[in-house]
Amino acid sequence: MGRTTITLQQSMVSPVNSIFIIDCLGLSDQKSARRRHEDICDELMALAPLTFEEDRTRVLHCKCADLNELVLLLSVIREYCQKGVLPLLFIDGHGDREKGLKLPSGQFMGWDMYLDLLNHITLATGGELTVIAAFCNSMAIEPMLSLSARLPFSFYYGYASEVPAGLVETETKMIYESLLRDGGQRFGELPLQISSYSEYHHANQLIAHALLLAWAPETLAEVAPELSRGTLRAFYEQRLAANGVPLSGARKNFNKLIRGNGLVSSLVTSGMHDTPRRERYLYEILQQMGS
Repeated sequence: MGRTTITLQQSMVSPVNSIFIIDCLGLSDQKSARRRHEDICDELMALAPLTFEEDRTRVLHCKCADLNELVLLLSVIREYCQKGVLPLLFIDGHGDREKGLKLPSGQFMGWDMYLDLLNHITLATGGELTVIAAFCNSMAIEPMLSLSARLPFSFYYGYASEVPAGLVETETKMIYESLLRDGGQRFGELPLQISSYSEYHHANQLIAHALLLAWAPETLAEVAPELSRGTLRAFYEQRLAANGVPLSGARKNFNKLIRGNGLVSSLVTSGMHDTPRRERYLYEILQQMGS
């Protein structure tokens, strides 16, 4: 059996210089968002009292009563990002697996609109957005993420089902304490129920078959017969013939394509935003492909 594993160093969040606490909770809900804002300011005061006043202006508590207010807020955040803001979004509210994020007005922001607005922010930052979706069913977005496109965020944390409000508050407190105290270094070691989806997950899925094709084609043929080397080579030759390209040397060119790093490089470049994170990720993979 050929090689089937690769080792990568991964960060847990994107670079951040501003925190937006987006409060979509009603008056009858716990004051989780307000408490989070106060706790973050207290943490900043304890960590850096000399720069506290400047730092606290980068932590904003934003209430959204209805759909229009939420759309406007996300549009304003996008405009800030065009001027250099790198945001971390804490989103508090209630989520419905089918309908999306519920607003106090009773309206819903559907998941398609939700992802589209996050994508606008991500594009404005050049590919740097971390979202902590602190509400039930917020991971319902995962099946909607296309492998053929870049993600509408760089890091996303959310819940796959309904969870108690107290658990959400406890876990998000652990998250922002790690972010503020050690830049998120302990983030991945915390015993959290919240789950994640990031550019790393996305890119790993994109390149998994390409790496198996290069390193362990027999294993790939077992788990995905439609992607066996013989099947792919036949498809490759059919496409060449359909386009009037001579088949002389086709097998040699095909083997060079799948064994080299060009395919993996192309997949990573197309699937991840153009950031230093992508450069590090691709460098580590290519180093191991060459080993």
